[in-house]
Amino acid sequence: MKSTPQIVFLAALVLALLVFALAAAASPERDDNEARGDLETTGGNPRQSRFLQAALWNPWRPGTWCSRNPYMCRYPGSAGPDCCGARCVDRGSDSFNCGRCGHMCKYTEACCRGKCVDVTFNKHHCGRCFNKCKKGGPCAFRMCSYGF
Repeated sequence: MKSTPQIVFLAALVLALLVFALAAAASPERDDNEARGDLETTGGNPRQSRFLQAALWNPWRPGTWCSRNPYMCRYPGSAGPDCCGARCVDRGSDSFNCGRCGHMCKYTEACCRGKCVDVTFNKHHCGRCFNKCKKGGPCAFRMCSYGF
């Protein structure tokens, strides 16, 4: 009778190991290089299945391969006419590529026609590009005539 708990414990241990071995065999793991390769070829989202990614991926969508074909940025529906790295951008309004590729505007600045402009205190660009304060009033904290 004293050996009954030991037999039950041993049987439970063997059963747990068997379940673990079957679960590991049912879902083979891939290394990180294979997973990264799938994301690069399909374009994307690591939480989507690779089959759904392949169905959604369109190599002829404007801006997909702009580093190889910069003319694709000029198609309708593109993010912008210029290619910076691998992205289509508008260098006239993109704060991360203002005027030229890689030129970033500071935190309080916006890209207005390719130039970084401080929109916090500029009465000609108050709060956004080309928003002039009426009657030449001052611009403070992105608002015209603040506190007056």
